[in-house]
Amino acid sequence: MSAAATRLHRVVSGFRPVAEDLLADVSRIDLFGVTDDGQAVLALVGDRGDDLTLVARALAQREWLTPRLADWRKLAPNLGLRPDARVRALVLCPEFGAEARAAARAVGPGIALVTWRYLRNGSDADLFLEPIAPAPPVAAAGADRPEPESPSPSPFRSGLSESDLGLTPAERAEFD
Repeated sequence: MSAAATRLHRVVSGFRPVAEDLLADVSRIDLFGVTDDGQAVLALVGDRGDDLTLVARALAQREWLTPRLADWRKLAPNLGLRPDARVRALVLCPEFGAEARAAARAVGPGIALVTWRYLRNGSDADLFLEPIAPAPPVAAAGADRPEPESPSPSPFRSGLSESDLGLTPAERAEFD
């Protein structure tokens, strides 16, 4: 069993691996599992630079796997897959660029990004997985900014006020 399979329960509560290197429609699903509450989870693992490609592949694999869950329930009823379960996709890479993050954010909660790296533990190295918190959606331009109060009309075309210019009453009178 791969290091990701044995540690994914730290990222997805109650995760149990079911199959590794599963052939899908065109490519392979690195890891398929089920959570204790019956949700199907697929995981794709990649290296630096694979992030955006794997986000797209995870969406395709999720689409391929979803109609096949009924078959999994028939073939392996002990898995505990819920009839209403949706497939959750995880993409594991050492880092994610802005485009991959934006694509995952656009999909919503059906896909999660997880960074992986090996950390020294004495003479061994342990796989460390860390989910990336989703960024808040971008608000429409100016949506959360209050409308500026319209200033009182200035007698100057520049919009400056007398106090901005520091004019004395005599200097101000020259403009009238």
